[in-house]
Amino acid sequence: SDPLSGHFLGEDISSITNDMLRDYRERSKFLPDFIKGMMVTSFGWLRKVVDQDLLILQHGNPELKIQEIIEPLKARSSKSHGGDYALSWNESEIITSIKSVKRLADNLENLIVGNSLLNNNITTLDSKSTNKIRLLKSRIAEHFVENSQLDAAACQEYAEMFLQELKTAYTEESILSTKEKDIFFLSLDWLDSLKTYSSEDRKRILATSAIGDNKMPFFHRTYVSVYKNNRH
Repeated sequence: SDPLSGHFLGEDISSITNDMLRDYRERSKFLPDFIKGMMVTSFGWLRKVVDQDLLILQHGNPELKIQEIIEPLKARSSKSHGGDYALSWNESEIITSIKSVKRLADNLENLIVGNSLLNNNITTLDSKSTNKIRLLKSRIAEHFVENSQLDAAACQEYAEMFLQELKTAYTEESILSTKEKDIFFLSLDWLDSLKTYSSEDRKRILATSAIGDNKMPFFHRTYVSVYKNNRH
């Protein structure tokens, strides 16, 4: 009757600590990390919750806005008619409160844009992170220059491309906390993979590996197997 009630993101934003806000803002950059923060095992719940399904939608167009949430929320149940048929949906008589969902949606919007409610702490954090990423990109470009036959301009372009693809699988915090030598090793492996995999395939392989755990995820048999299975 009150969806998502009990999650700290549904509380008054002024009562939420900046550490928790920073954590969830970082999670919002990578959907699987964000979903983990909404699972029943997450510490984000202020009280114990039962294991229920939660659907989270993501769209690739950042300009797409969700229409305003209106009262009352609709509760529906599905019925299966077999594998060859679509589900049928019936609206239930449950009275569903909008309060927690609306507040959580508003808090997320404030969280992601980093507005004044956060006392500029998030903005400051982003500035430091951006500078570190910029420095790392420069170091990767230098590494490409030293270990490839590419000119400096191409190395800069490839360093930017590598980090952009890496950030589709990992948060900036994860990248910056990784040993630089592991990033360098992975970047050269990634550079060699350009002639073998498409951008989407490389992103998929990155998402199935862990920085530093496998020195050559693009050419290790395990990940080639994953790639082939995904292709089929």
